[in-house]
Amino acid sequence: MKASTREWIAKGEEDFSAASTLARPRKMPLWGPVCFHAQQCVEKYLKARLNEASLPVQKTHDLEQLLNLTLSEGIK
Repeated sequence: MKASTREWIAKGEEDFSAASTLARPRKMPLWGPVCFHAQQCVEKYLKARLNEASLPVQKTHDLEQLLNLTLSEGIK
């Protein structure tokens, strides 16, 4: 695995951890930040996959666009 891919994954794992922590309180979970960090986690994992396939990583937060780029290249 490329070092740059590991960096994308590490950042995604941080967002996953943040989302999990923020969702944990039973009385007042912070749903807005949970959703933000969940979106960021998915975005970083898609960018990691593009990076690992030596495809350009788009400067976008559009998950649908990133997913379509991943699928259109036949990445598994």
